[in-house]
Amino acid sequence: VKYWASQRKINEPFKGTLSSYAYVMLVLNFLQTCSPPVLPCLQALGRREADERTADGYDVWFQDDPEKVRTLFRARANESSLGALLAGFFTRYATEFDVDKHVVSVREARLMPREEK
Repeated sequence: VKYWASQRKINEPFKGTLSSYAYVMLVLNFLQTCSPPVLPCLQALGRREADERTADGYDVWFQDDPEKVRTLFRARANESSLGALLAGFFTRYATEFDVDKHVVSVREARLMPREEK
């Protein structure tokens, strides 16, 4: 997606388009929320009430144990082809995502209303 965007010169925020980082966030969010998910949400995976990690007053906890990620993220394998996932990505953000109403949250693995951000 980053290559596609750079070839079309739509990854230049100083010219009013999205940054490469923004495209990465869109891809991660899509892969977390497609069915079945390809990627886990590390902030929610195996979190307990006592788990806490903060920086400058912000909650920055995430599951950083690879073994726990493998154990806890037992979603059934997504058997979609790369082409189908790419088509799903473009469909999601071209027709389902309303930029005026939503933001993507990789931290929560969802589209969220702008008011919540």
